[in-house]
Amino acid sequence: MPPTLTFPIVALPGQSPVRKRVPLVLELRTRRGLWVAVNFRLDTGAELCLVPLALAAPRTPANPVGRDLATDTTVRRVARTLADGRTELVDLQFGTFTARFPHLPRFVFTWECVFDPALAPTATALLGIGGRVLSDVALALCDPSREHPAGALAVDVLVSPVPLFPPAV
Repeated sequence: MPPTLTFPIVALPGQSPVRKRVPLVLELRTRRGLWVAVNFRLDTGAELCLVPLALAAPRTPANPVGRDLATDTTVRRVARTLADGRTELVDLQFGTFTARFPHLPRFVFTWECVFDPALAPTATALLGIGGRVLSDVALALCDPSREHPAGALAVDVLVSPVPLFPPAV
C-alpha cells in the first residue's frame, strides 16, 4: 500500500472570500518515454484535466515550452461561452496523458484531458477530478493544522503499482 501524499493548500490573501489553491507537480510521459515535471493545480469543479496545447506539442523555436507529451487525442468542435454571454466555436483536442507522482514513480495513471489551444503556453495545468482520476486516487481535504495553516490535500493511490520488470514467462 503506497503512503498518503500530502499537498499543502495555499490561501490567496487579499480576496474575499479567501480563495484556496492546491498546487502539485505531476510527471507526464513524453513520446520518447521520458518523464517531465509539469505544474498542476487541483480543480475540484473540473470534470477533466486541462493542459495548454502548446505544452503537449513538440518543442520548437516558436514553441519553447513544448514537452512533446505522449498523448492520444481527437479534435472536437465545441461551443465556448465567453464572459459577455456570447458563444464561439473552438476546436479542442480531447484525449489522455500518462502521469505519475514524483514521489511514487511506480504508480502510473492514464487520465482524460482537454488540450486547449487558447490557453497561454505558460498557464498552469488543471487536475480535474472527473473521469478516471477518482477511480485511481482518493482525495481528502484536511483541516488546517500547525504544519498546514490553510489545510492540506491528502492523496491515497487506489491502483496497483506498475511492475518494474515484466514477469518471467
